[in-house]
Amino acid sequence: MSTPAGTSCFARGLRPCHSHEEHAAAVQAVQAYLAPGRPPPLPWNILFFEEHVLGRIGAASGRFGKGQPRLYVLSFAGPVPYVKLGRTADIFGRIMRLRHEANMHGAALVDGWASCYSAEAPRWERSLINALPERSPRHSKEYHHGADFQQILALAKKIVERDSRPPAS
Repeated sequence: MSTPAGTSCFARGLRPCHSHEEHAAAVQAVQAYLAPGRPPPLPWNILFFEEHVLGRIGAASGRFGKGQPRLYVLSFAGPVPYVKLGRTADIFGRIMRLRHEANMHGAALVDGWASCYSAEAPRWERSLINALPERSPRHSKEYHHGADFQQILALAKKIVERDSRPPAS
């Protein structure tokens, strides 16, 4: 399914995006809408877009469920955009709680990633926190205000990939 040139999925009512470019344009549109600090509740199309983001996370990381912990990196748009990283054994429940908190403060989930389930997730989380530059504006070790989601995501994937490789013989 293609979309007319120049229309983002936000302009189309934030229906599911079919390309990286459409998703990036929608994230920018959501951020532009929320930047002035609009009070809750969020418009239905932003809530619908969050559902699309949940689907993207699930499609990329496998079925949601409870098990061993997973590392996650989530991006939120709002008056002060932020990236939240952490680990959990209940990825869907954790994302839903974080999304609810964000919505209460006029922010919305716009992107995310979760690793595979692994007993190594606590070590991955510590490695990721330690790999982030000290100049990263943070509220805590897990909340990074104004941070670049793609940069943190690239670090997270690199750590997981490095630790997931079989040992050299």
